[in-house]
Amino acid sequence: MYRCLSITLLVSIGVYYCLIIAFNLYAAPAYDYDDSVLGTCFITDNLSHCGSCGECSTIQDYNVYYETRNTLTGLAKECAIRDVFIGRDSAIECFDDTGLTPGCRDCWLENVDCDRKHCFFPCLWETAFGIQQNIDENTLSKCLACDEYYCLDIFISCAGMSRRRANITTDIGRHPTEMCT
Repeated sequence: MYRCLSITLLVSIGVYYCLIIAFNLYAAPAYDYDDSVLGTCFITDNLSHCGSCGECSTIQDYNVYYETRNTLTGLAKECAIRDVFIGRDSAIECFDDTGLTPGCRDCWLENVDCDRKHCFFPCLWETAFGIQQNIDENTLSKCLACDEYYCLDIFISCAGMSRRRANITTDIGRHPTEMCT
């Protein structure tokens, strides 16, 4: 019995170290800043964001983005985890709890699908081990860099408004040129 436990422990440690090596060897793709945005979407006479309008280009979604500017990243990660491990209905409920409109919520869910397809390993690893989302203001974590590279255009084409396109500073440190003014 002890021999079996010893073998199991050694295999587990070996797998763990293999995963550490894999994560450290994973090179996050280089992404282009979202800084060449054309056009302006006018939500109201006094409220606009850079780029085209989309499902998130509403006063309600702007208010959610602003009110949760320091927590929405974490809430979205929680919703993504619920989507992966509990199911889509749980993720829908989770995003609905943030206050996003149904159309905007669906854009965020589409982003979750994209991340699952392209960024599952680095995002799961960083979430499981509490790795910071920013190395510094100019360097995103592997998970967020992967999301930017593979999923940003898909999200923006659906949502229209992102927090940085609305010039809302968030808990994700961004290079100043990424903020739309």
